[in-house]
Amino acid sequence: MAAALSTVGVDVKSIYDLVNSSKAYPAAIPVLLNLLDEDFSNGVVKEGIVRALSVKEAIGIAARPLIEQFKKAPNEKELLRWTIGNALSIVADDSVVYDIIDLVKDKRNGNARQMLTVALANTKDRRVVDVLIESLDDDGVAGHALIALRKLKAVKARDKIERLTDHPKHWIAKEARLLQAKVSPNAGLLFVWPAAFQGWRSSHYRHDASWPVLPKALSRVSAALQSISLSSIDNSTRPPTRPPL
Repeated sequence: MAAALSTVGVDVKSIYDLVNSSKAYPAAIPVLLNLLDEDFSNGVVKEGIVRALSVKEAIGIAARPLIEQFKKAPNEKELLRWTIGNALSIVADDSVVYDIIDLVKDKRNGNARQMLTVALANTKDRRVVDVLIESLDDDGVAGHALIALRKLKAVKARDKIERLTDHPKHWIAKEARLLQAKVSPNAGLLFVWPAAFQGWRSSHYRHDASWPVLPKALSRVSAALQSISLSSIDNSTRPPTRPPL
């Protein structure tokens, strides 16, 4: 492997030298694609090659070979298949959208479908949003479907999104709230408005109510609205970066 990479001017001792590199290596992409078909006794090497292909320089050339590798890999090699799905979440394009849809809908692929679901956000095919909405009912990929829908700025299925805001998995509930904020940006008004006008309502019907009370209430509404933003939502808990074993 190192010898093959050296022929294009990429000198490494291990495939993980590329994985951990901060520099782009476009010349290595064709070599890595050829290496995908080699039978490595050490599965970590194959996973490293896939991870090294998880870069923007591989967009447009790596999607189809990675799809084929996903289909070839046996189900028991879930980590490798999940890693391939993760690579496709970066390099997938419209040329493989129907393959990805079929793989996501096939529950026999288990947790390996998770990042494939996110990969659907890379495409512009009209079917994708409906497939992702359908996936919200599939607990194995629901959170990843939320991520993809948010990337696509989809505005459908508000009822399903609302249901997932109470999901027992904390990161999925947060993803649902992030998407809900995009789908219904004024949803926060339901909570802000009553609180801001509480003082005005109680004073309005008193005989000693004074006119300045209303402007003060409006000021509270304005301040509250300014505080509503996606950045105010805690993003500390994110979807797992590796598949659950």
